[in-house]
Amino acid sequence: MIRSLAQNNRLLSLVFVLSLGANVACLCFFAAIMLKNSHKSIEQQAEQRLESVLKLIPENSRPRVREEMQTNLDTVADNLKTIRTERRKIAGLLSAETVDDPAIRESFTRIRQLTSESQRIYQEAMVAAAAKLPQEDRRKMVDNLKKHRKIAMED
Repeated sequence: MIRSLAQNNRLLSLVFVLSLGANVACLCFFAAIMLKNSHKSIEQQAEQRLESVLKLIPENSRPRVREEMQTNLDTVADNLKTIRTERRKIAGLLSAETVDDPAIRESFTRIRQLTSESQRIYQEAMVAAAAKLPQEDRRKMVDNLKKHRKIAMED
């Protein structure tokens, strides 16, 4: 019976170490995802997002779209700054001794709100810019959306 207890203790120790390792790996994974763009300036990130949208538009129409979208780049950059701050806060909360569930949820909610606001800004700018584009350029934009964004626009 004593040997059985010793074997159970080893087994429990092994399970504990494996569980601890898995938890640390998960925390590192999420922290890496949240901080992956931390080396880029906020302005670079906002510009990069703008460029990804402009790639979908025929080259001759990009200046008109850029002009429309550029006006809101400061707001998007501010949103990205706050998102970065919230991600750092979450990383700290996740690695704390105890998990502050409400604070983590609040930060994730704030990130979703800011992401949604940034998308709304870009979408409104896209609609305003589209009104200035010829029909052929709008058709090319839709074709590019289908190809590059893998958007299901058909049944």
